[in-house]
Amino acid sequence: MTGRAGHRRRAGTRLVATAAFGLLAGCGGPRNVLNTASSHCFKALPSARATVQNHGRLVGVRSVLANKLARNLPQAAPLDKRQLCVIAFRGPYAAGEIPRADPPGPGTYAIVAVDKDGATVLASFVVSDLPVRFRHRF
Repeated sequence: MTGRAGHRRRAGTRLVATAAFGLLAGCGGPRNVLNTASSHCFKALPSARATVQNHGRLVGVRSVLANKLARNLPQAAPLDKRQLCVIAFRGPYAAGEIPRADPPGPGTYAIVAVDKDGATVLASFVVSDLPVRFRHRF
């Protein structure tokens, strides 16, 4: 019986080790999304960084409807009801420092609105307070 019991113990140990390895391998694989509704907006980062001329620290990325953004930032109203990717940077920013920004500043934050495909910058804003929440709570 000790032979069978030892064999079962080794088989059980191998099974547990294999399962643990499989779980760890699955967790450590490369990812291209953050599993959030804003994941597709991360491809807009290069355009947004170019707009702010690499000035400031990234605060966050958010997918939002333009009319929701316009509730707290009236200058976004002309963007109508389209889906936007908005990227926020923390400055400070002087008046006129960000190209085509409306309002032009001065302010603490630069917000860049990019189309949902992340290819075209539609607008930029320099504000003192963020118009939408950019951070996730854990």
